[in-house]
Amino acid sequence: MLSGNFIIHNYHVRRNTYTRSIRTDYTRDVRTADTTPAEAAAPVAPQPAPAVDPSEFTKEQKEKKLVSGLLGILLGALGIHKFYLGYQKEGIIMLVVSVVGTVALCGVPFAAFGMGVVGLIEGILYLTKTDDEFVSTYVVGRKPWF
Repeated sequence: MLSGNFIIHNYHVRRNTYTRSIRTDYTRDVRTADTTPAEAAAPVAPQPAPAVDPSEFTKEQKEKKLVSGLLGILLGALGIHKFYLGYQKEGIIMLVVSVVGTVALCGVPFAAFGMGVVGLIEGILYLTKTDDEFVSTYVVGRKPWF
């Protein structure tokens, strides 16, 4: 760490934050009390999402898995499965890319084919997850893509 009129970069491992400050004091070192130099240099693993109690999931939330999986496989190019899960922005993106891409290419559905592959992959992912994983990831956790 440099001191003086230099910019000091501190990485706080326990708080998973990065701070930057300008040091104007020449007399003391700027190490934080809660981290050691070894901790600050160590790579930080990503933290998992907070656990949600699966007993709190409703039957309606769990039933969305089958319907959205089948919609993703059958109508994935149009983004219908996204609308069903409540992801309006992502559904509109898929629909617009499919329709506008097909019109722009004079009826050749390359863009729709690409969105269909995305829908197929998402439909398979939805159906291969357990009910609790699906609800915690896509219904409660609101993960929009894959």
